[in-house]
Amino acid sequence: MTRSANSDYDFDTVNGWPGRFGDLANLFDRALTPVCRLSGGLAAVFLCLIAVFVLLQIGARLIGHVVPSADEFAGFCLSASTFLGLAYGFNRGVHIRVTLLRDRLDGPYRVWLDRVAVSVALMVVAYLTYFAWVMVIESFVFGDMTDGLVPLPLWLAQTRIVAGLSVLCLVVASTCLQVWTFGHANGASLDAASPIAGAGDDR
Repeated sequence: MTRSANSDYDFDTVNGWPGRFGDLANLFDRALTPVCRLSGGLAAVFLCLIAVFVLLQIGARLIGHVVPSADEFAGFCLSASTFLGLAYGFNRGVHIRVTLLRDRLDGPYRVWLDRVAVSVALMVVAYLTYFAWVMVIESFVFGDMTDGLVPLPLWLAQTRIVAGLSVLCLVVASTCLQVWTFGHANGASLDAASPIAGAGDDR
């Protein structure tokens, strides 16, 4: 029996557990780190584009003109910024969490609560991601267009949503694998106050 560095629960490493899956979990986590950074960077870019479209519309109205579909484009940027930022936020542990019950549990009880919580989260996110892909495929097949002065293929606007959900699903799956393997996450997604949060900030 060996003790995890960031958990009060003893993990049985007989027959290579968690070592058997440890390398896979760590590899998956390292591979997703640049993906999360890219997703967060794109979210910031779209957030800036919202301000650009708003300022363009204001400036155009001051001189008696209108930027076609500026409000619609700003809405697309808002949805893109929101969904593309989900994975980065989850990876950094900045989403709102209710830890009233978790803080009162110790050892194996906290570990199993984390495992159940992250497993349920994975199922919910996977469900949303699946139907987001269905929505995009249907929009592409039927050739749906956006409403506005500048019509665009609807699937093009929806792609940002499905991309953000897909990355989030991968990050939650990585966290789920880590929690089931090690009893804790290598990033800050479960316990921002723990020593692993500092390690997550340096990645």
